[in-house]
Amino acid sequence: MSSEQILVVPREVLGQTIGHVWSPASTRAGLEQGVLPRSSRPILEPFGNTDVAWEALKTMSGSYRFVERDDAENDPSLKQIIPYVIIRYGTCVLLMRRLHKQSESRLWDKLSLGIGGHVNPEDGTDFFDAFLSGMERELHEELYIPKEYACRLVGCINDDTTDVGKVHFGIVFQALFANDSVRIRETSKMTGEFIEIKELASIRPQMESWSQIVFDHFLSRLV
Repeated sequence: MSSEQILVVPREVLGQTIGHVWSPASTRAGLEQGVLPRSSRPILEPFGNTDVAWEALKTMSGSYRFVERDDAENDPSLKQIIPYVIIRYGTCVLLMRRLHKQSESRLWDKLSLGIGGHVNPEDGTDFFDAFLSGMERELHEELYIPKEYACRLVGCINDDTTDVGKVHFGIVFQALFANDSVRIRETSKMTGEFIEIKELASIRPQMESWSQIVFDHFLSRLV
């Protein structure tokens, strides 16, 4: 059994926050207007906008706890909270491929647009400090990155259509860099290169589900 403790929140608590997100009928109109309106009824879409993500974070801050990772992986009543960071440079995004030395075998060989990982007790005692520290730790564990960059909240992901998604909830950020000097640190676990956002549509089927969602609801709006 793994001894890793990870941050989780009860699914039922998050459900109250993400119940009102984008509706399929309103998404296209919202894209054209540059605004994504809330649905008037609770339709569970996979991606919530910045307001939904912020409300989710505030809800988590009063409902989180740390549990054994092995237990959480088999308990869909809990959601493991994952900071998920898109790496951008101008009109390009860092595209990664997950290799077989990664711990999550269900994602092997999948293309990914995000750096993500669990939040641990060692990251801090205050929720927001721990969450941000965990996110920064994951970035530095997986990448060589410049000291200066801007990191912005862009949304959240809840996808119960896959075994991985059923037990995870993603808070999505984009990290904006001034150049393409970002490099993969853990080359035994993944490869990566910058690619124009407009080229992502053709390789979307090869992406992990979260990356498909990020592309569909966020990155595709930028081209």
